[in-house]
Amino acid sequence: MASNLHTEFQPEKQGQPFASPSISTLARRRAPSFVVRDGDLPRTVARYRNGVSGPELKRLSEAAHFIERRGSAVFVTIELATEGDDETEIRELGEKIKNHVVLFQSRKGCPPYWIEVLEPTPSLHAHLIVAAPKGHVGRLIESLEGSSIFGEAIDAKRVHDMPGLTRYLSKLATPQAAYGRDIRRVRGSHRMEGDRVRLSRALERDMIAEGVAEPFRRTYARRFSPPQIVYRDSLFDALPILAAPPRPKLKPVKRHKIEPASLPMNYAPDAIDKVNDMRGRMTCAEIGNLIGLSRQQVNNADVLRFGMSRRVVRRVLELARAA
Repeated sequence: MASNLHTEFQPEKQGQPFASPSISTLARRRAPSFVVRDGDLPRTVARYRNGVSGPELKRLSEAAHFIERRGSAVFVTIELATEGDDETEIRELGEKIKNHVVLFQSRKGCPPYWIEVLEPTPSLHAHLIVAAPKGHVGRLIESLEGSSIFGEAIDAKRVHDMPGLTRYLSKLATPQAAYGRDIRRVRGSHRMEGDRVRLSRALERDMIAEGVAEPFRRTYARRFSPPQIVYRDSLFDALPILAAPPRPKLKPVKRHKIEPASLPMNYAPDAIDKVNDMRGRMTCAEIGNLIGLSRQQVNNADVLRFGMSRRVVRRVLELARAA
């Protein structure tokens, strides 16, 4: 009998993780239905983010043997050549490689199973355990190592000892998680945000369905908060300042007085001179009425505060000629 899968989305909790199924009353008349509820699922990261937690170790071991029981597997290491690289670049490269692997698996009829283990020491790098299609292990390794996009950042090889590989990937476990387990733990605190052991959705779903894994709530790495983002005041803050040498401050120098001409020079009378001649016979108001100016404008022209237009100059010359 077919089954229907329904989901309940709760925006206030910002997600829809996979949880234990429950029977829904939405489609009882058609077929048995399952509802994925976003309950209070536990987080499996270590309390102080200082290593791989106990639930993550258990999930890693169960998932690795789950892939081994299905068939062959490939171990992929993703690590940049230089230390101290931005962890965003590692995470983006890991997403590209996982997309490539899932596409290869889907084309060869293999379920999209992969396990990702993130290690922050000495710098952030990732390990993948990938389910390989039967008869295409060599092709999968060749497609990964021969890719010009991935370059020399990855190393892929076939898995021959799955228990030994899981013990190797558990070396950054917390002291509480490593207690009582056959693990050679690396001493120290290995802090990192988010889950250390991640499973593909298909692998997580099938493991929960078979009862070898319990539902859990995923924890993602935090993004940069606003106080960590530093804005520069100028685009050229990092450039050297090319300043001109300081100019010497000179002493103030007294301006020399321009002496008048030593010899008298005769010039032809201009319009202002002719107006001054008319002032001996008439007032400024009367002169203004004759040449078309006001009394104040005649005074301003007399003291050379403002000049006169061509029309006024022509009128003054006509009056002087008539006199």
